[in-house]
Amino acid sequence: MTALTRRLLLLLPFFMLAGCAAPTAADYQRQGALTVRVLDETLNRDGAPAGLPESFVLDIPKEFFDDDLPSEFRNGGVGIINNDLQLTQMWNRFSRDNTALRPSIDFKTKALLFVYDPDHYNLVRLLGMEVIDGVANPIIWHTNWTLSIGGNENRRKWLAQTKPQKDVPTGKGNVNVAFLQIPRDLPPGQAGVTAVLANGAPVPVPKEP
Repeated sequence: MTALTRRLLLLLPFFMLAGCAAPTAADYQRQGALTVRVLDETLNRDGAPAGLPESFVLDIPKEFFDDDLPSEFRNGGVGIINNDLQLTQMWNRFSRDNTALRPSIDFKTKALLFVYDPDHYNLVRLLGMEVIDGVANPIIWHTNWTLSIGGNENRRKWLAQTKPQKDVPTGKGNVNVAFLQIPRDLPPGQAGVTAVLANGAPVPVPKEP
């Protein structure tokens, strides 16, 4: 047995353990943390769910999630905006084509949950939230359209070639996003939401922004 082979055999258990070390929801559960289930099945006049009263919905350029938001705060269209800088980056992209007051969020005590369809343009609503020992599982409704995000591939190439220096949309297009403020902590000293389940994987909610 060569020295290289012996070294690889010694390292094998380490790689096996590392491969099994992906965090699960149980790793983020805290005894005594927030446990609650809220649900709102109210329908709008058009028959679509209204969503939770505290939630709001906006069309946001998908490039914010792809290019600006760090990957540790998202997984496949579900995640959190963790601080004011991230909210400002999102609002700067949103306000290119819209005029609206930016929401005021105290990121010291809250994070901003978001959900959207990363594959097609679909209307999305947050119907509720099930939180067990701090781990939140969003209850999501969305339409089943197959509308392309960002339109035709040829148009994206044309934008890149003809207007590379101008502040114009890249052609990635908008996604319909539902938002909800979630608590980091509850007074006096109780843990709030410690993680969000995003397509089966936990996205940690830091104690501080």
